[in-house]
Amino acid sequence: MQKSKEVFKVDLTTKKLSDVDEVRFSDIHCRERYDLQEWIVSKPSILGEDLLIIQKEFDGFEGTRERLDLLALDKKGNLVIIENKTDDSGNNVVWQAAKYASYCSALDNNQIKEIFSKYLNKSEEDAKKEIFDFVNNANYDNFEELSLNAKNTQRIMLVARKFRKEVITTAYWLSGFGIDISCVEINPLKSDENYFITTRLIFPIKEIKEHLIKLAQKEKNEQDEQNNLLTRYKLRRDFWRELGIYFKKESRLFDNVSFENIIDNWLGVGANIRSGISFCFIIRKEGCAVEFTIATDNVAFNKKTYDLLESHCLEINKKLEKQGEKMLWDKGNGKRSKIQLINDSLSLYNKDQWEEIKKFLTEGMIKFEEVFSSYAHDIKNIK
Repeated sequence: MQKSKEVFKVDLTTKKLSDVDEVRFSDIHCRERYDLQEWIVSKPSILGEDLLIIQKEFDGFEGTRERLDLLALDKKGNLVIIENKTDDSGNNVVWQAAKYASYCSALDNNQIKEIFSKYLNKSEEDAKKEIFDFVNNANYDNFEELSLNAKNTQRIMLVARKFRKEVITTAYWLSGFGIDISCVEINPLKSDENYFITTRLIFPIKEIKEHLIKLAQKEKNEQDEQNNLLTRYKLRRDFWRELGIYFKKESRLFDNVSFENIIDNWLGVGANIRSGISFCFIIRKEGCAVEFTIATDNVAFNKKTYDLLESHCLEINKKLEKQGEKMLWDKGNGKRSKIQLINDSLSLYNKDQWEEIKKFLTEGMIKFEEVFSSYAHDIKNIK
């Protein structure tokens, strides 16, 4: 036996401390299944948080006779796979627990309810109510809507008196992939004829866990953004290809412009008035537009051109606007002015609206070319 460096016995009379001995589970004849496991069942909070044990020695895995030590729910409704070892974690415990987590990942609300009901030896209604009470969800009539065991939320909790280095390093490596895994050290102690245990989260320590959570969330956000970007790019490519086929049947304005493999949200063509003056299609998640753009390298010219057109604003709007559409006039800073016909009710993300979007953009562009080309002579005479 060795002396505990963390726990001491207090004698209030003599005002002295005495050592408490660290012992091995084997020294006091404690076994994994019949002792350590039962201690955790009787007080799950010794693992450092509130847990609802829903089954022990769970073996409900198809095609295998393997069984995990303890299955629990945390306060967020995530499944927690608890694997217990006594004096030595061994070197295969992570792989063992990871298998069990993968087996459990497919469990749905009703299966979890049934598992817990068998554990309690009570009705499924009783089990359902206890789960609701534990996760603080008062919506008792909508159990199916309760988020239990959501995708990739399974947690692994390893328990032992001592952990091998390879177990900790593997846990650290897995945590970098967003897997929630922790190692809890439980030490049995003896003083005279009294026995005690101490528990300590050795991985991840609180500061590291918070950092890992933030890092995992950051990586998830970046991946989500990348996935959203790829989705937008594919939608745009598909839409521009369809618009090109549709538009070129009605107008020759974009005959020399390719609509293939375009991932931007705009596509333009010169207005044959002056370099820097163009017509543009614009598509967005919310809304789409046809635009007349004034962006030559001569700021004074841009401002005069915009002022000329704005002096005919009412006349131009009357020719272009239809019900459900609106005109936007934006002089900007003179480097780039724009006049847009907008329909905010159409969305690129709604494929059911693509025919309507193509019709709006095509008809709008044909009218834009007709209306603004009628001012080409006056614009070309601006000094």
